[in-house]
Amino acid sequence: MTDVEEQIAATARARSAVQAVLDAAQDGVPGRMRALDALWKLHEDPHAVIAVLALTAAAMRAVLPVPA
Repeated sequence: MTDVEEQIAATARARSAVQAVLDAAQDGVPGRMRALDALWKLHEDPHAVIAVLALTAAAMRAVLPVPA
């Protein structure tokens, strides 16, 4: 159960990083460094990195057209 609890906590950390990336994206090139910094903070947190990938995949699925 502790692994599940850790993954839930990591998902919260990942959501915060993804939100920082989305906020920084509006600022073009200067925002790119802030976005990379937000993601870099997770580099030693494998649960959060996995959560970032999962959140990104879910967002991509949500905006991709449904095949006919």
